[in-house]
Amino acid sequence: MAASPKVEYVIFDMDGLLIDSERVYTEVTNNILARYGKEMTWDIKAGLMGKPEREAAAHLLSFFPDLPPDFTIDTYLSERRAGQDALSVICPGLTTTPNSTEYGVYSLAPTGIQ
Repeated sequence: MAASPKVEYVIFDMDGLLIDSERVYTEVTNNILARYGKEMTWDIKAGLMGKPEREAAAHLLSFFPDLPPDFTIDTYLSERRAGQDALSVICPGLTTTPNSTEYGVYSLAPTGIQ
């Protein structure tokens, strides 16, 4: 029987698999909306999931027609990206998902990848 090939590289889909990015996205979006007395509820968020970024942003803003006219999709996306960058992976408050240990980092240890 041939030896298994050596694992040299691993690519993760990090969108919710290892890093709890949804919490960060929700927190940042609600921080932006709070300035206008608004909140992204679970029902609104559920309608955004699976949509491309601009389409999701347009859908989100459609729930708040009384936002200032200068608060555009581009404004929201720019502020959201900046907020998410501020809470990036190196942020101490960023948590992992329950699957991160089972499917991620620790299962790679036997391969020599750290």
